[in-house]
Amino acid sequence: VVGSDPKTALQPLNDALESRVKILKAISDAGGAPFDGNLMVIADEDTPYDLVSTSLLSAGRAGFSSYRLIVRRGGHGK
Repeated sequence: VVGSDPKTALQPLNDALESRVKILKAISDAGGAPFDGNLMVIADEDTPYDLVSTSLLSAGRAGFSSYRLIVRRGGHGK
């Protein structure tokens, strides 16, 4: 992502999030579990803050309204 065009660098993430929301809403519409808009984000302590915040912004735009952020210590084999 570093050095990439910011408009296109996160497009695969945006597409995946939008697809997931559509699937979850379809399951809800078919009588399954309701779509609650919750998202769980798991990152290690070395994950750049701007990547996490940009990812959460993308998730919000896709339809997720709340999140849980889990930070794992000792990332990258520490």
